[in-house]
Amino acid sequence: MLRTSAPSLRPLTALAAALLALWFALPGQAWAKPFKTAMFAIELPPGWSLINGPFKRHSGEMAVLGRRDHKASVQLMYGPTEPAHFKSIVEGYARSMHGTPPVYEGSNQASFSCTSAKAGQSLHLVFRRDDTGTRLLICIFNGRMEDMLFVARNMTTPHPGLVPVLVPAPPAPAARPAPAGRPEARRHGGQPVRTQAPLPSSRSSSRPSGAARPQDSQRIW
Repeated sequence: MLRTSAPSLRPLTALAAALLALWFALPGQAWAKPFKTAMFAIELPPGWSLINGPFKRHSGEMAVLGRRDHKASVQLMYGPTEPAHFKSIVEGYARSMHGTPPVYEGSNQASFSCTSAKAGQSLHLVFRRDDTGTRLLICIFNGRMEDMLFVARNMTTPHPGLVPVLVPAPPAPAARPAPAGRPEARRHGGQPVRTQAPLPSSRSSSRPSGAARPQDSQRIW
């Protein structure tokens, strides 16, 4: 059973970090076949294979899927859990891994991001439990999310609600072009004509002119 008490959480996250480091040190495997467990099965795309595991941990298991070019990996931890422990598990991992505040998507899924202290890699963790709340799947994604959506798309399971909901990372916003400079000359009849500065007014105002209004900063979203 996946628990959140200090004696079980620290070894679980330590083993997760060790498996991740081991994945980066291993050469790519030459085969690819479906990854099957008692809880689910995932059809692996070309270039992906089971790198490590599954390893038993308490009453759950751990495994690592990876690309042969080492550009992406998915670490999976799964097993039985208590329905009331979901939030404490998510927040316990977020604290121990110094992650961002967890985001809850409904009652069965949560996620947060962090940086691996050993490998310096950006990680994204997704926690998903089935509709009964008694089975938990933890996915640790390392790499472009677009390359790892197969975990959800190719997963089959007899437990309704266990398949995580994964979406591609939002594209980076395009930079807005800088406004074109004011032309120094206008063309009239094919000849450039320079604009003339306005003549000073014969009546001067006693009030000082207001300060120029700064341009609005460009929005990136």
